[in-house]
Amino acid sequence: LFQLHEVILANPGTSVDSLPTIFERHHGEPFSIQSYLVVNKSGLAGTLKRIPHVIAVLDKDGVPTCYPSLPAKTTPEDLKTVDADFRANLQNKRKQTTEAESAPAAKRTAVEAEGPLVLQPAARAHPNGVPPPAQEPSLPAHRPHLLAPPPLAPPSSLASPPAPAGQ
Repeated sequence: LFQLHEVILANPGTSVDSLPTIFERHHGEPFSIQSYLVVNKSGLAGTLKRIPHVIAVLDKDGVPTCYPSLPAKTTPEDLKTVDADFRANLQNKRKQTTEAESAPAAKRTAVEAEGPLVLQPAARAHPNGVPPPAQEPSLPAHRPHLLAPPPLAPPSSLASPPAPAGQ
């Protein structure tokens, strides 16, 4: 990691794609980042983004570029200390996240053990002991036909007799 820091410090703003070439030119040996970092599907840029305490990978006009995160006077021992601190902080965050995720599960288990939650309607006190009349459901004003009862046909005994056919 320290050699990588030296290359980025000497060439700030290097694109991620040109980093292997510049590293080889600077140190005279091949750039084999996979020997100390896991390179996965996210490629070299994704791998370098996992070490923000050493290298800052920023998008410059759509191209990922590398900048040093540590000062120029950083020694290999300083880098080891910074790296150890970063890893410890990362482990603490993971531990806190795991604890936070497991705590609600424990509460959920305790609630589920009590049985299903059944809601009961609240009892209302009536001043004179008589419940209020049921309210008509309210419908939007643009649908008044839903409020009106259907028209009823008059009973056959009240209907006027049919007119004789010739009159």
